[in-house]
Amino acid sequence: MAVNKILLALVPALSLLAAPALAQAEEECMAQLKTQAALLHPTSQLNESNSACKVWPWAPDKTIMVMMLSAPDADPNMPIYDVDVLVTDTHSGKVIARNTHPQAIQDDAIATSSVTIDTARYQLTPDLRAFAIRFVHTGSSNVNQFGVESLNMYVLKDKTLPLLVNHFSMVIDSGEWDGACTGYFTKNKRTISVLNTTSNGYADLRVHDKKVSNETNRDKAGKCTETKVGEEETDIILRFDGKVYPVDKKEQFDSAF
Repeated sequence: MAVNKILLALVPALSLLAAPALAQAEEECMAQLKTQAALLHPTSQLNESNSACKVWPWAPDKTIMVMMLSAPDADPNMPIYDVDVLVTDTHSGKVIARNTHPQAIQDDAIATSSVTIDTARYQLTPDLRAFAIRFVHTGSSNVNQFGVESLNMYVLKDKTLPLLVNHFSMVIDSGEWDGACTGYFTKNKRTISVLNTTSNGYADLRVHDKKVSNETNRDKAGKCTETKVGEEETDIILRFDGKVYPVDKKEQFDSAF
């Protein structure tokens, strides 16, 4: 019991010690990304805030990068982005595989607000583990709120980087209100799990969808309160068809890559 207490007490201290090292690793990773962007896309403009870099925990000798790139003369209010996804050698920086998506994303009233690399345990075969890129898009309207997080899944195979799941909506957050209190809001939040069953040699994927609906109104005292008015849970099964995991268009945000 005493040992457990000591270990628990050490956790915050260890976290503080690790933070500078993690920050330095992130800086070094982004420096490598910028170097790659300059070499591979000398005439494009890198959106640094919406690009990401991460050493792959499953294979630390490899680094995953995703670049958001636009033309230097792009309209700042409606930029069109190429998306380049790479796996590189962590030590040498050599590109092992890449998948470039020209004019994949166009920002307008709904704009890309973040891009992250998801290295959860997407073990599709005994030898192949996938990773995902998550794109968050946020609307600019205050009264007609909208946000969506979409997911692309890739696998490194024979020095290629095929896109297996294309722009699947993982979080959908929408609502309308009067700008003061009264409104109606829904949020779909989805999680992916890898099943033991397979299709064409790759594991099936179960997407669990939880949808929650809420209303906001003023109570008798005039206070703005939120009330849950609905909750639904459903599952979507994605099965590999030999090339990709087909996704219903209604489950994709905007156009697919």
